[in-house]
Amino acid sequence: MFKKLNILDEKDSRLRKIIVDAKLPLSNEYKNIINQIIKELTYSQIEEYEKKYDLRPGMGMAFPQLGINKRIIIIVHEYDDGVFDNYVVINPVIVSNSREMIAAEAGEGCLSVNRDVDGHVKRHARVTVE
Repeated sequence: MFKKLNILDEKDSRLRKIIVDAKLPLSNEYKNIINQIIKELTYSQIEEYEKKYDLRPGMGMAFPQLGINKRIIIIVHEYDDGVFDNYVVINPVIVSNSREMIAAEAGEGCLSVNRDVDGHVKRHARVTVE
């Protein structure tokens, strides 16, 4: 059974807290949340499920977006039609980044921002994370 996650809205002050490292090994609770996030992000990129469960398309989510103040990020990338790579990044530290900046041509959004926002987000073309 699929249960939609409760993603915080941008106005929620919990999104502005300084996050803390997650303790390793991860608890079963956190592992279950990671699996739920992967499922929701995957479904949100499949039109049939996106409509069925009223999901906004997304490919990334961080634990703070669920009100959990831990440094955990999940990325679900569809690299071929219906084929996904899942990345779970725990306690990341950016050790280097490119000078080149890029932005998604079509723009991008945030699942915590429940309104239309025009513009493009400039990001480093490459980052190295430990």
